[in-house]
Amino acid sequence: MIPDAESALRDIALKVMFGIAPDTTSTYAAANAGMIAMLLQCLAQEYDRGADARLQDIAELNDLWAEAGVFLDAELAAKVEVFRNSQPASLRVSDITSLHAEGLTLLTAIHAKAEDAAASEFDAKAWQFLERMADRHAFDV
Repeated sequence: MIPDAESALRDIALKVMFGIAPDTTSTYAAANAGMIAMLLQCLAQEYDRGADARLQDIAELNDLWAEAGVFLDAELAAKVEVFRNSQPASLRVSDITSLHAEGLTLLTAIHAKAEDAAASEFDAKAWQFLERMADRHAFDV
């Protein structure tokens, strides 16, 4: 049997929320049980969509880099090229997250360069990407 981690996390959350929290004798314990249940629900969502959301971010970052070429210095341009040719070491979430973090670090450096170069079009596109990324990673709680 292959365990379904998303369902397991949701089931544990429901057990904590409806089986344990109501039987607690203090408001503090009930609040903690509720918080644990909510975090488990978030973990279930992240388990299901985390890799896909990060890979979408990486693809969008690669599209965004095409807009940045005009104002990049040679060092940043080389880093962009390395990133564009990179793939996660595996499909493990930790490897995808590592490449994702590299892309966001690079975005920070490029975005700062865009602000210095008064590249308002790239600046706007970077903020639009960040808004889409935030929406993609938001939890439904």
